[in-house]
Order: sequence, then structure tokens, then C-alpha cells
Amino acid sequence: MPSFKSMEISKELSNDNRLSIKNSLFGILSKVTYQPTHSKIVSKKIEYTQEDGGKLERAINANADNRIRQFSNMGKLREAHLGNYLLEICHSEDQEFAAMRLFRFAQMVYQPVTDVCIIEGSDAKTVISSL
Repeated sequence: MPSFKSMEISKELSNDNRLSIKNSLFGILSKVTYQPTHSKIVSKKIEYTQEDGGKLERAINANADNRIRQFSNMGKLREAHLGNYLLEICHSEDQEFAAMRLFRFAQMVYQPVTDVCIIEGSDAKTVISSL
């Protein structure tokens, strides 16, 4: 499991008022908490195939009204080893908060294909269960 600070998404989330970030051990380790529920934040990097990554890209980039419906309809995505897509996700252990950003491998590096997407409440549980 990657550390919160090692993830690209952490740069944008570090100023989010919903998260509490406490550094320890000379700033090397971070304890990140979702403030409304005081739940610990878990950070993950997950790789996906071209097909599943495309589904995920469409869901994340969908307008707010359709986003959760698309996540619900896509079912459980399968992780891939050396996938074309890389998802960075930070979510609370109680699954009330999820923040994610999707990257696609191009020109020998992963480049972002979505903005940071933040979802809260029961919608976050739906999203997390499909990943």
C-alpha cells in the first residue's frame, strides 16, 4: 500500500478541509483522517486493462448525475498487472469518502486522464465496491 504523500493525488487533497493530515517522524509518515467520521484514509494504486480503464475513465468523467449510475452498472473491475491505466484512490475505512484520479500509460509515463473526483456518503460505497 503506497503512502499518502507518495501519490500524485495527495497534492490536491492536502488542502481539502474534509481531511486532517498529521505528519510524524520528521514529516516522513502521514496520518490522514476523514474529518466528518474520523475514519482513517487508505491509499491505493490499482492498475487496469485498456477495457476496464476505459470504463473507469468514462465513469469518472461523467457528469455528476450519471457518474454513480455508471459505477453501479460496470460491476466489479479486475486488477491487471502492468495495466494501461493506473487509478490512484484514497478512501476512508468506513467508505464514506473516496477521492480518485485516473492515469493512462503514454510516452513511457502515466499521464492524468481525469481530474480528481471526490465522492462522499453512500455514493462512495458504491464506487469503492466496484474497484
